[in-house]
Amino acid sequence: MAKGADIYSASKRIDDEFPYEPVGVFRLLKEIHRLDARLVPGADYDTAVIIRDLKDALDSPVLTARQRQVVALYFFTDSTMEETGAILDIRKNTVIEALNEAVYRISSQMKAGNPVEFKGRATKPIKNRRPLFTWLNAVGSGEAPVYEVPATVMTDLLMWLDENGDEKAQEVLRQRREGPPEVKTVYQNPEDEYLCLNPRQLRHRHEKEERVSDVLPKFDVSGSKKCAVKDRKTSEWIGSRKKLYIFPR
Repeated sequence: MAKGADIYSASKRIDDEFPYEPVGVFRLLKEIHRLDARLVPGADYDTAVIIRDLKDALDSPVLTARQRQVVALYFFTDSTMEETGAILDIRKNTVIEALNEAVYRISSQMKAGNPVEFKGRATKPIKNRRPLFTWLNAVGSGEAPVYEVPATVMTDLLMWLDENGDEKAQEVLRQRREGPPEVKTVYQNPEDEYLCLNPRQLRHRHEKEERVSDVLPKFDVSGSKKCAVKDRKTSEWIGSRKKLYIFPR
């Protein structure tokens, strides 16, 4: 008798990876974008249930206004704790305390199902009228979901970071205006440019190539990629490293 697939293995894996305990809820909040992106409607039932339970807990009145703002910035705009504290004008320790308490409350709400009551202090609305802070006020009051960040808010967040000297934000905004840099490959050996490879070998070479993540100044060497194919007869690797240069458009 042929060995069958365990239809419960995927469900068990999801439950083990994201339990409704604080540690699992924290991991779920960090992975929410990846899970949402890979979710297949009508097929991945267990992942859909976990995401729905999380969003229901975030929509409930279980969090204070400040906790909602901290969760929205840290988990859903990928801001660091330092950036979150600077935007909300609070200390990093306050951000950590708010995150820990928020994760605990979300966990309690997800396990209980019914509304769970917690006490908390009121937070004064932010007076700044720019899109980022208008959205944070709406999130804090419950008028806007914690987990939905409008494109205008993300753009304004980049502009706020740019104004405060963040180099990555400055580069992102520059590329939006001028376009991304062009990466050209310079081959050390001319024959490397036209290797006679079959589709399987091309896929293998692509998997072995190192990606370039940093944007460097004009004409700087950003790194190298190793292009090699194994000879079946001699078992030797044929190929060499290729330098990668950055040429801004």
